[in-house]
Amino acid sequence: MCEQCMLAVRGNDGKCPVCRAHIDACMSGHFDCEFVDLAPGLLAAMAKPLVRAQALVYEGMYQNIRVLLLVGAASGLGAATCFLIPVPLLGSGAGLALAGAAFCVGYLPWLAVTISAFETAGAGGGGQPQLFTREDLGRPLVLVTKAVALLVGAPIALAVFFLPYGLYAAVLRPFSQVVVPFLVHVTLYGLLDLACYSYMYVIRPSWMGLVLAAGALRWLAEQAVLGVRWCCSATWTHVLAPIGQALSFLGQLAHGHLILPTLHGLSSCASLLHRWALAPTWQALLFCGSGLSATASFFYGEVLVPCGHGLSAAAVWTSRYVLSPIGQAVFAAGRGLCDLAAALAQCLASSAGAVYVYVLSPTGWAVRAVVSGLANGLASAGEALYRYVLAPIGTAMSVSASAVYSYGLVPPIQAARACLSALASALVAAGSEVYVQLLLPVGQAVGACGTAARDWLILPAASALLRLGAALARAGMVSALLVQDMCSWLAGLCQQVWHSVSEAVGSTFQFLGSIF
Repeated sequence: MCEQCMLAVRGNDGKCPVCRAHIDACMSGHFDCEFVDLAPGLLAAMAKPLVRAQALVYEGMYQNIRVLLLVGAASGLGAATCFLIPVPLLGSGAGLALAGAAFCVGYLPWLAVTISAFETAGAGGGGQPQLFTREDLGRPLVLVTKAVALLVGAPIALAVFFLPYGLYAAVLRPFSQVVVPFLVHVTLYGLLDLACYSYMYVIRPSWMGLVLAAGALRWLAEQAVLGVRWCCSATWTHVLAPIGQALSFLGQLAHGHLILPTLHGLSSCASLLHRWALAPTWQALLFCGSGLSATASFFYGEVLVPCGHGLSAAAVWTSRYVLSPIGQAVFAAGRGLCDLAAALAQCLASSAGAVYVYVLSPTGWAVRAVVSGLANGLASAGEALYRYVLAPIGTAMSVSASAVYSYGLVPPIQAARACLSALASALVAAGSEVYVQLLLPVGQAVGACGTAARDWLILPAASALLRLGAALARAGMVSALLVQDMCSWLAGLCQQVWHSVSEAVGSTFQFLGSIF
């Protein structure tokens, strides 16, 4: 925090506004240069994996990417075939997909490896291979062939390698080395300031407000729970307990005079049903099951076993004389295709190395000489423009800005500051008067109204509700007694009816038993 804020904190309670610990000592200085700067360390940690990946990619030159070159060449050939020869089933979508695969899998690895080799060779300062030598002067045919090859290959090399390399060296690399670190630095500092200010002026006040609101809600919940508890206790004592006793008495009567006689009658019926119906049926089912078992054993021994032996012999013959020869032929064809692909990959790697040594490197040195001359000329022109044009203009603008700031901006700002101070003092005085003359009397009146409402409205209403609950409890007890008497009469009636029905059913089953 700044020096003024630290003085204010030490003068109040001497506790940290973040962790609320006591501050024993403080130190004055700049955070980024005297304490710690997180941005360079973070950028260095992010750069280490990139350096390791670059070393792994560039160490083997073209031998490490020959598989990628083979896949890229095959994808490019397929894309050209799809674009030149229309295929109804594939269309232009397959051509675009193959072209994208050729660009990503074949061209980009080749471009990265070639740029690395080109810059490494330029930084080493050793001798570079020459396309034209003194021996070629005595061989006119070789000289003309090399010149024609250079004229044909230079535009292709310019389009395929030197234009992307110029874009990388002039735009992408300066952007990643200068702009990206600056953006990361600014973002980290902005996030740190945002986090501190958010905690001080948003999160902590909001949390304190939530704590106070939670305390108020807790008090209201406790009062509501006490009221509900009293209502539940009164309901249990005067309503539910009498009703439960009546239901218990009714259940005992029903169990003794209705459920037990019914269960005895059902037991007698089940015994007769088992003796005269289920047992004979089970004997018949056992006889049928034994016959089915004998039939199944005969079918398994005389039909299924011979068919299984025949199918086993047919499967052995098919595996030996059909599937095995076909598998050997397919294995031989796959091995031949793998050998052909390896030979093509080796040929592509050798071709890429030759193109780099005899086309790209000589053309690059020539382009480098031309670009160096242009750069030196532009640097001289820029230095002269800065010395004789921009520097005098900047000096004049600095003097003008200083005058404008001293005599045009400072006096209005000071006047506005004085006006705002006077306005703030007036607002403070007005707020004090509003609190004393308006808010405080209104609050006292609201408190008096609440006390009167509690004494003359809420307490009488609670007493009336209590008397009403007692009356309802007495009415419930009378109703429970009436229900108990009615249940006793119904139990006696049910018992008489059950005796009559059970005697009739028993005589009927005895008659049926004597018949069967």
